[in-house]
Amino acid sequence: MLLVCFSTAQAQDVNAQSQASVETYYDNRSTARDVITSYYNAINLSQYARAFSYKLRGTPEGSAEALNAQYALFRDGFAHTAHVRLRLGQPVLDAGMSKIYSAVPVVIEVLSDAGKHQVYSGCYTLVQVSASVQDYVPFDPIRIVDAKLVKISNNFKMAPMPDCRL
Repeated sequence: MLLVCFSTAQAQDVNAQSQASVETYYDNRSTARDVITSYYNAINLSQYARAFSYKLRGTPEGSAEALNAQYALFRDGFAHTAHVRLRLGQPVLDAGMSKIYSAVPVVIEVLSDAGKHQVYSGCYTLVQVSASVQDYVPFDPIRIVDAKLVKISNNFKMAPMPDCRL
């Protein structure tokens, strides 16, 4: 079951499904919350290149070799991940010079392929370059620029949503 929490008191069931059922493909870059939901959807479907892409600019920086090495480390970090459940809090927004930064609070529960559950809490930072100032291709979508997650001992459903700030 994938849960999205719109506040600490209210949660919405985005995909009413069990871990045993087939997860539906979801790729939406319309809002910071949608990007995070899409990111974990890609991880749950073992589509690590798609998950990695939510962190990339429209035109990736650096050499192809460096990018491939970064991707390999990213992908290998999920080698023993069977499933991830997600709760999202209300994003904090800050507008700057033609950019909007979002801090998105999350609580996740990771199920390993060995059956071990671990709960993490933290914040994702995303940036959105205003579409009206992008007169170039490829388009630079909303992307993840930072993530700070820590392991917690709380129950996934009862864990408090972190206080994220920009």
